Amino acid sequence: MIDWKDPSTWVPAFSRWVSPYLNDRGIRHLNALGPKRLHWDDPDWRTRIAQQAFRIDVEEVGTRLGSALKPAFVETHHGCLTADAGTYLRLGLLRNDPDRLEEEVRRMVREEDAFARFRPDIEARIARNPHRNGDAGRLYLALDDRALVEKAGHYLIYGSEWVVGVLGACEELRGRGTPTLVKVRLPLSAASEYDRRELAEALLQEWTRIKVNRPNDVPVTTLDFILRADVPPAWVTGHSHPERVRDTLLHLGFRHYPDAACRECRQEPRPPD
Repeated sequence: MIDWKDPSTWVPAFSRWVSPYLNDRGIRHLNALGPKRLHWDDPDWRTRIAQQAFRIDVEEVGTRLGSALKPAFVETHHGCLTADAGTYLRLGLLRNDPDRLEEEVRRMVREEDAFARFRPDIEARIARNPHRNGDAGRLYLALDDRALVEKAGHYLIYGSEWVVGVLGACEELRGRGTPTLVKVRLPLSAASEYDRRELAEALLQEWTRIKVNRPNDVPVTTLDFILRADVPPAWVTGHSHPERVRDTLLHLGFRHYPDAACRECRQEPRPPD
């Protein structure tokens, strides 16, 4: 399984796969180039530097790799706010469904006293929600959980972007659960051809950087996968709670969550799903 943060899970296999496409100089040439002062996501790693080691066009290598990745698995992450991550272990992850979310917002405001101030105008808020149908039928999984914590923290702090579109980035939402990262073992056969190609290019680029620069770091990538189907519970392999999350909606600082835990972590009794 490909784990972006652990190159040992994919670099050796990548080197074996790519070997038929290398020219006579191949990896030895990349090793001998010496460190390059390029940002990790500079396309020159792929189009200019990697090309020196290949006997065919590097773009064709990316296309073939995208197809070859189809039977593979990749570790991905979904950021959310929940009181019980065990729900995902039992039921999986659901696509964005505006009708379901609309009813959930109505129920929250009607039944939970913390949201009482929204009762007088909840229908008007729902009607003018700018995110009403924007991501309908989609589900997002990130290749790198650090990108969720540092660049898309609002999903972990406030929950559904759809709900935030109705109620705003309010304190009441922050109190409904614990910032959570759900880990998903994604079969790449379930990803789109476009997303597999994007992953292939990222792997090819990072593989080249590793061979040339031999870095100690693993860069944060914002690459994600857009699914058009629910994630079954069998794909969910675990969860974690980050100790700090950047609030990307209200300010650029981090919110801290020491000793964060949910109902699943504490093994508390839970109501029926």
